[in-house]
Amino acid sequence: MKSLFTRGRSFAVRAAAIGGLAVGALVAPASSAQAQGHVLNFGGSANLHDVTGNPTQLFVDFLTDITATPAITGDFATTISTGTTGTIADLIVADAPGVVGMPIDPFVQIGGFRFTLDGAPATSGFVPAPSVAFGPMALYEAGNNTFGQFGITGMVYGGVFGDDGAAYSGIFTTQFNNMTALEVFNKINTGGTVAASYSATFEVVPEPSTYLLLGTGLAGLALVAARRRRGMES
Repeated sequence: MKSLFTRGRSFAVRAAAIGGLAVGALVAPASSAQAQGHVLNFGGSANLHDVTGNPTQLFVDFLTDITATPAITGDFATTISTGTTGTIADLIVADAPGVVGMPIDPFVQIGGFRFTLDGAPATSGFVPAPSVAFGPMALYEAGNNTFGQFGITGMVYGGVFGDDGAAYSGIFTTQFNNMTALEVFNKINTGGTVAASYSATFEVVPEPSTYLLLGTGLAGLALVAARRRRGMES
């Protein structure tokens, strides 16, 4: 992982605009999903360390069951409430192609829903710098702490999504107190283990028809408003 750190560091010296685009690439799918209203939040803890015998891969050892946290909306809220527990599969992460063994099915199971992990887009930089990128994972510093983010995509089954399923996007976040990104990386890189608590947000991605209906509705409101203005002017 030493050479990977060198590549990751190169991302930190890029223009801030490029880093902003990278953040947007992870956040945009989740934000747009709010139009559909199906949102699941949960948290847990994990250990991060190199895969035994393969220091170019990172093992994410999820230590406990996941626990649902506020706010849960849409169909997820029918069977999941704050404190509901579920299971999550351990991951092996590489610089490329990302998560080893995709698709992973099941990845997360909770409240009668099953989530697969089908994709983990690579990060290309974060703001503020300095940052460390390793495939789909990124570490960036803010104050005396280091924050980590990890974006994924997949399908969710169960509830109104049924056997056909629906696409979702997810993002995991964690915080390492009083550690720089380099210190976090080097601890793992030298055979150590880093413990972390994390939070995750999974949001259903609206289908194209959702945007079409939304656009039609807005156009209709605009037409009504225009007619009212003409009526008042006459």
